[in-house]
Amino acid sequence: MVATALGEYVTLTTTWGGIDRSWVQYVPLSINPYFPRPVVLALHGDYGTAQNLITSMAWGEIAEAEPNGFYVLMPNGGAQLLAGYTWNSYVFDGSGVDDMGFVLSLIDTLNTTYPVDRRRVYFFGHSKGAQMCTTIALRYPHLVAALGHIKGGWATDQKPGCDQYFQEYMPVPVWTWRGNLENQVTAGVPRDVQDQHQLEYWTTRLGCNPTPIEQDFLIQGTDQRSGSLTADDGSPVTRACYTQIYTGGSAEYRFTVETEAENDPNHSYQLGTARRFWNDLCKRSNR
Repeated sequence: MVATALGEYVTLTTTWGGIDRSWVQYVPLSINPYFPRPVVLALHGDYGTAQNLITSMAWGEIAEAEPNGFYVLMPNGGAQLLAGYTWNSYVFDGSGVDDMGFVLSLIDTLNTTYPVDRRRVYFFGHSKGAQMCTTIALRYPHLVAALGHIKGGWATDQKPGCDQYFQEYMPVPVWTWRGNLENQVTAGVPRDVQDQHQLEYWTTRLGCNPTPIEQDFLIQGTDQRSGSLTADDGSPVTRACYTQIYTGGSAEYRFTVETEAENDPNHSYQLGTARRFWNDLCKRSNR
């Protein structure tokens, strides 16, 4: 792969598994190309695109602010869904579109041009993208330095019996994030029940202390009705987040409940989430 322009979001294409695939790559101006640097793989939700994430997640800005920078890869799902794409998540037996193989191949593709620090490869996804990231973490935990699972469903609720494919030989730091009003039913199971199942699985697998540390904070939000970062009175849109931090095990587990107004869709992604994930978990997590 040829080097791409620094400080720009660049859309790249290839053929993988017999179908056309695409992704957005960001190499920051601040990158130090002489030393291996971390990579963040950010995955969109159902109906979304990698291009949508440029503004909604703003990973490029976060990468630029980091001394010596890091790389950002934002792939598109392998199946068309209206004007966007979807992911073949929680599928471990190789059936259907090989999204897992494609996403992982992008790390090798990037490494042909830029040195990648494979001890610091982070996966971050929203909704169906969160499920795809978690699929990779459950199957190949040695490749994942930290996992950000933002408002997605849980594996064994979405695909009963898929836990036979889980590989648990290496711990993974995980941050699960949910909206406080999320109770939509997917795969026949309410989302709040699925999120509780996630908490129980990860704290048990990681051997965490059952009594968490409590942490409250605000993040930058977006008014989903208008797309604005400011409210009607001109003040910044913010979201209160209540986090339980489980420690004492082989890796840290975080569970955040984000509060939103009833007239603002609770499943929506909020701008400040990625920055919080990077600053609070990625910066101190590696293989």
